Amino acid sequence: SLAGFQRHHLFSKQISLGFEFLNRDSRGEENEDLKSYKLYLRKELLSADQSMLSPKNNLSLYLLHNQKYADTGLLGSKEEAGNNRYRQSSESLAGWSCYLADAGPMPDPKLGQRLNFNQEFAGHFLGGREYFIRTSLELDKYFQLFPDHKIALRLKGGGGHPKDKYLFYLGSEKDLRGYGYKDVKGSSILLGSCEYRFPLADDIDWPLFGKTLNLNRIQGVAFFDIGKAWYSHFNDAGTKRDVGLGLRLYFNVLVPIEQIVLRIDFARPLDAEDKDSRLWVGISHAF
Repeated sequence: SLAGFQRHHLFSKQISLGFEFLNRDSRGEENEDLKSYKLYLRKELLSADQSMLSPKNNLSLYLLHNQKYADTGLLGSKEEAGNNRYRQSSESLAGWSCYLADAGPMPDPKLGQRLNFNQEFAGHFLGGREYFIRTSLELDKYFQLFPDHKIALRLKGGGGHPKDKYLFYLGSEKDLRGYGYKDVKGSSILLGSCEYRFPLADDIDWPLFGKTLNLNRIQGVAFFDIGKAWYSHFNDAGTKRDVGLGLRLYFNVLVPIEQIVLRIDFARPLDAEDKDSRLWVGISHAF
């Protein structure tokens, strides 16, 4: 559940001030439940091609208490700061983020790049009982091989202090897809991904829900993920790898110019002992 408000065009500028309350009950362990508050100031920057679900170029400052950052807004359309671990215990943070993109066209870029930087400081203020500093940086790059055939590359790194604290994780529908949710943990992470995106069917024109959605095209994806998380020393933990295949279903929403992408991925780990495969479903591309 999410409630809040946002005031746009502060001082007649592209600046927004907002406050949000979030209550999340996890289907898994209770220590993944969160009740949180967030106060933020966001400056929107000049953006290239945009869609309803893509983040907008921005610079943001925020204060939060037990907040799972970035799961706010329409289907996560604001800043994204994934792979950060938030505790159930009292935790107060101050942070800032910068998101810059000139990739397009959205929601399936064929050229350009995206940069996402995030830094957080947790301290003993506003009732907080945790202390740490963490920083993450992600770079996504897109290439067109030939019409409708694309390569997407991602490189992400994150580090924090103290080194013995669990600050980052890997294993989800958007990163190390051959592993379970938060299977790989540490105070630092390094992640790389490569996707080959190719067409399967175009101009389908299949209306759904009274033409609210219209299935327009289907895309295939072959991907490879590699990453690791560690605490004190880089060599303390092994590297994890996975491979997989996926489908991307493109739906026009009400009008043909706006699209939603339904993501279905089947991934198999290459370094896990049990070798169990994973099936993930989500909205928009993994990156």
